[in-house]
Amino acid sequence: MAVKRKKKIALLTPRLLVRQIAKVLSDHKGIDIVVLDFTKLMTFTDFFVICTGTSDRHVQSLADAVDKELSKKNFSPISVEGYHLGRWILLDYGDVIIHIFHKTEREYYRLEHLWHDVPRVIFKGINS
Repeated sequence: MAVKRKKKIALLTPRLLVRQIAKVLSDHKGIDIVVLDFTKLMTFTDFFVICTGTSDRHVQSLADAVDKELSKKNFSPISVEGYHLGRWILLDYGDVIIHIFHKTEREYYRLEHLWHDVPRVIFKGINS
């Protein structure tokens, strides 16, 4: 009788996960990618990823690209907000919360300015 082996899933730390998310956003032409490190400040999440898309459809396609890549690694969002409008999409993966904005909304809400005292994470080779 053959034993069916389970597919091995690599464990990702929140820092590795956020790096992959930033790379996907960069690869799909996300603009002004900012990663805020909340690990020492908050208990509800470790990182915010903030990014801008050029149109409603681009904002949606950035969210789709992240979801597609993370689903390959068996990650599903806890919550998705704002997808149908494509103006500000929030993808909550627990340890990482992703905010993908249309340019107008990003300028209006200025989320990274609200958290100006939070350390930023810079990844080599990822456009920001």
